[in-house]
Amino acid sequence: MHNEQVITQLKEMHLSVMAESFQNRLDTGDSQDIIPEQFFSLLVEDEYMACKNRKLRRLITAADFKPEQACIENLEFGSARGL
Repeated sequence: MHNEQVITQLKEMHLSVMAESFQNRLDTGDSQDIIPEQFFSLLVEDEYMACKNRKLRRLITAADFKPEQACIENLEFGSARGL
């Protein structure tokens, strides 16, 4: 199977980060110095980390955090909060 076909199939399976990582590692020659199992595990790790980062971004967006308001000076220690 040709590398272009593998990349296309990965993208069709919605594994675009893995496809991009595969292409980048082939282009830079990173795949020549390691055994196939290590190469595959690097691709899986790249996809896994991208998935976790997307989930974290989605959760932060859903929580509606306002980073510009997050500072020590804005903490309220009043008795109304029951602290």
